[in-house]
Amino acid sequence: MEPAEHADRLRPVVPGLVRWGVAQRRIGGARGESYAILSGEGQILVDPLPLTPAALERLAARGPVRAIVLTIQSHQRSAWRYRRRFQAPVYAPSGSQGLDERPDHAYRAGGGLPGGLRAMALPGPAFSEHGILWRSPAGTVAFVGDLVTRAGRELSFVPDRYMDSPGKARASVRELARRRIDVLCPGHGAPLLGAVKARLERLLAADARGHG
Repeated sequence: MEPAEHADRLRPVVPGLVRWGVAQRRIGGARGESYAILSGEGQILVDPLPLTPAALERLAARGPVRAIVLTIQSHQRSAWRYRRRFQAPVYAPSGSQGLDERPDHAYRAGGGLPGGLRAMALPGPAFSEHGILWRSPAGTVAFVGDLVTRAGRELSFVPDRYMDSPGKARASVRELARRRIDVLCPGHGAPLLGAVKARLERLLAADARGHG
């Protein structure tokens, strides 16, 4: 089921990347974020939330939508409606459960994705969650779904009760912190531009203190 709320603005993140978001009543008012990558093949939507008709037209004016990619099964959001609207295939992580419709493609870590995107396994929030890596003009951008959220300046984990494996989520963040990530794009909360490694390590340190 799609969220009832519709975003009316597209916000730039880095060249070739815009985002939009809404506060979703069905998850306690938490803000969800979606992204559109402009690649040489056209646009790729990541975890798309609903847009107003006017905002959707502005999105379409940036270029044809070639694909829709989900990072996690719980972020199907408007994927199926936009699949029909743009005649664009949906890519979902292999092993996704509870989807409303059948995706056109199931992807795994290391598998090919449109626009030169690369997938890496980030299990924890769901065993099938993946991060999507994109080499942008501003450096490597990582779309991380529900692995971490951002409210204000700091990153946080979603509560353990909402995860398939809290332990795997911590391991996934440690793996992400080992990589050179320049821009971190969570599925909930504003993107983080710069100091990604330091912020991920700070999250792990604070988490260890909280569970110590």
